[in-house]
Amino acid sequence: MPAYQPVLAQPPKSNVYDEELFRLVVVFGAAVLASYFGKDLVLVRNSAGNFTLTLPQPYRRLTSLSGMFRDATGAVFFPVLVTNAVDTTGTLIFETRTEAGVATDPATGDELYLTVGVSRNVLNDEYVTTV
Repeated sequence: MPAYQPVLAQPPKSNVYDEELFRLVVVFGAAVLASYFGKDLVLVRNSAGNFTLTLPQPYRRLTSLSGMFRDATGAVFFPVLVTNAVDTTGTLIFETRTEAGVATDPATGDELYLTVGVSRNVLNDEYVTTV
């Protein structure tokens, strides 16, 4: 254990100190967002298949990002992170892309489930390895 780590620090519940998880469920309505569920999150459609997710505040590091679609129409979509500005504005810009890699709005009734992990703890910097 490094000397500068506080002796009274609780051991992390994962391999990331003080990780916060945000969960987002999006229901699409063709070229609009029908609804979304995510406490303290703001989601905006910028253009076809391009969205900005705003967290409650900036964070030092994006630690994880995972997503899964439930497709009402059988079309294949997947989320792609385009811009990670978590450390400056607290935002992520992502696209919903087809198998061909084209940013496209999902169909009406399609659902996206996202989990975003972030941390503000400087103790995580100790584990950055340059290869």
